[in-house]
This record gives sequence, C-alpha cells and structure tokens, in this order.
Amino acid sequence: MRIAIARVVILICALSTRATTQTAPLPIDPKADGVLRTMSQTLRNAKAFSFEINDATDENLSNGQRVQFGKNVKVLVRRPDALACTVNGDLQEMQYVYRGTKLAVLNRKENCYALQDVPNNLDAMFDFLAKKFGITAPLSDLCFADPYQAMTERVRSGAYLGLHQVNGVKCHHLAFRQEAIDWQIWIEDSDQALPRKIVITLKEQPGHPQYLAVIDKWNLTPDAADSAFEFAPPVGAKRIDLTPVSTGDAAPSDNR
Repeated sequence: MRIAIARVVILICALSTRATTQTAPLPIDPKADGVLRTMSQTLRNAKAFSFEINDATDENLSNGQRVQFGKNVKVLVRRPDALACTVNGDLQEMQYVYRGTKLAVLNRKENCYALQDVPNNLDAMFDFLAKKFGITAPLSDLCFADPYQAMTERVRSGAYLGLHQVNGVKCHHLAFRQEAIDWQIWIEDSDQALPRKIVITLKEQPGHPQYLAVIDKWNLTPDAADSAFEFAPPVGAKRIDLTPVSTGDAAPSDNR
C-alpha cells in the first residue's frame, strides 16, 4: 500500500480595482467540483461500505525499462473506526485489520505480522501511519470522514472532461493537478455517484510513472459485524514491530 491520492489546497485570489472588485476564476471547474462533492457526500453518508480494486503500478527497472505490477485489493470500511483489507498481487500478499485502537498487519509472503497501537478513528489512523511509518494506502482518501476535503486540499486546478465509459458504466471524467502529481477520477453518472477509476501520475519521478485503479463491486450496505474486523495470526507466523521512519524518509506531503 504505497500510493494515495494526495491532500491538496485550493487557492482563490481576488483582483481589486478602484471601481470594481472581481474574483478570479475558481481553480477547479464548477462542474468537476460539483461531481466530486456529490461523490464525497455519497461516501460520507454510508455508515459502512465495501469495494474492490484492481490496480497496476509502473516501476522503473535498473536498466531503465518500465514494467508494471498489479494487485487485487478488497476493502471493507465501518465508520468511524474499523477497516479490513486484503491485498493479493504480483509483489504483495497482505492483510490489514483495524478496529478501535489496534491495527494488525500480516505479510503472508513472509509469514510475519505486526500489532500496532493507533488512533481510534480512520482519519487519524491513516495520518499516523503515514507520518510515523511512511505507510500510505492507495485510495485511502475514499475512507476519510470527508473525502472531498481530503482529495482537494492541495489541488491547484481541476477540469471536467466529459462523460466517458469505464467497463460499460457511464462516468464523469475529471482531471486535477497538484505540485507533485496529476490525477484523474471517473465518477459514475448516477444518484450514487461512486468512483469507478483513478489514475495518478507521479510528475517528479523519472518517466512520470502512473498508478491505475479500477474500482468495482461497491456495496453501501455490507455485512460489517465485529467479526469482520477480528485478527488471528496464522499458525507459525512470527510477530515483528513496524519500523518508524526518520523525518527525511516519511511519506511525501503531496502523496499522503
């Protein structure tokens, strides 16, 4: 879990003259802003929800060739303080279970796990992991109490690109720019307005590699009983501690 949509700041400037005061155009197109706010409200209103991600991440080999690795991620969220996530991919086989003030992280490939004390709400838990351990979860902004605020806190501009298809679903296609990344999001054209695809371009890395995620199997009324957020380590698994990062190694501010 390494890439997340970054937090961003909207700057609104006012231009003044003696005769009139004129506000500069919003850096985010109003239509794009409205669609993103509707999506955020859908997720804010859900007490629990689940979804599935199939993603691909570009990596640069030492010889300069760019290759791509993928994974499947299943996520279950129960507000305000529970999350279960399984990751199965080319490079990772992980399980994350969070409830209250405890987080369990299981590395199935290495057969080891960590138990970590964390804050007792999703927003603070994600921020704590990023700052202390440099761990950022892909698309974690969707799980925040206010996804719109989390996703637009550092945005410099945003555009509405039209209605486009994602696996046969008609979606609003939006594009946003930040200092270190550009990102696009496709949001379903329906009353639910759920996100269906996200692409993040890392502008400060050689060759501008991308992270692409297709999101489906949304459920806004899943079974989210306490048992879904219980963790039992596999027999023979070794317990380890998460390793804190130094200030210089922490997750970049523009990539939470």
